[in-house]
Amino acid sequence: SIEKAGLWSLAVKLAEDMGAAGMGLDQVSCNTLLSSCSKATVWQHAIQVLANANSHSSQLDVVTFGASISACEKGQEWERAVFLLARRMVQLGLEPSGINSNGALSACEKSGKWELGLGLLSVARLHW
Repeated sequence: SIEKAGLWSLAVKLAEDMGAAGMGLDQVSCNTLLSSCSKATVWQHAIQVLANANSHSSQLDVVTFGASISACEKGQEWERAVFLLARRMVQLGLEPSGINSNGALSACEKSGKWELGLGLLSVARLHW
């Protein structure tokens, strides 16, 4: 698969071309592409894929956000990880999984924002 072969840049280009042609990715393709971006630690591309999927009305789920949050975590983009967890998932009515929460917590920890991580834990216990 593209993910296992590390061909994330080819996959991102293909997804961009599909978007330009007015075609969106299906859920499985989107999640696979996001996972590839996460493994390659290219969070910027993951965020772009997520934005394109959202604009093409692709079905976004906890797996989609898990891969996106993981990419942000690996890129030490704690603000984006927390935004995806605490804002976008909630806006879409998605209940974060432990994987989603752990990814955002890890992003906070890796960026030295442990206080924010503690706050996230408190919110998670109350709402998730």
